[in-house]
Amino acid sequence: MNDYHVNIFFCAEDGGYVADIPDLIACSAYGQTPAEALEQLQIAHALRVCAFLASYRGASLKVEVVS
Repeated sequence: MNDYHVNIFFCAEDGGYVADIPDLIACSAYGQTPAEALEQLQIAHALRVCAFLASYRGASLKVEVVS
């Protein structure tokens, strides 16, 4: 993700921060702090890459959320 410009801005409507990668359509995330928004963006970016690779290989992407 080091090759992409990242925007992080405060969203008054939600009371938190939004991080996005303007060069990638629909790659954004939300967090209560700028650091949390960036962390969530890194996860979103990784999932985006996994989804792309899965579709390229003709496979479906199965995601398990562990909390």
